[in-house]
Amino acid sequence: MTIVQQLRALVKEAKETGNFVRVHDIRYAAEGLPEVHKDHIKFNPGDFEVWETGPLSGPSKKRSILLFPRVVPLGSINLFEISKGHK
Repeated sequence: MTIVQQLRALVKEAKETGNFVRVHDIRYAAEGLPEVHKDHIKFNPGDFEVWETGPLSGPSKKRSILLFPRVVPLGSINLFEISKGHK
């Protein structure tokens, strides 16, 4: 199974369980249900930029709604995890 397939499986699992995916890259953290492409992940408007993560795997403490898409290259991702949703 490739990395892209594994990431898509995690997004699917998060969606099915009512959770989010949280992605930490070199500069930012974002959470939501992103689209996984072969070389990047795309968070859509309405997903969240995370300012303070809060408890491990829990919902983020401080966040703001993304007004524009955010594209994260796969090579810049430091952590990709499922976290509790907060909608």
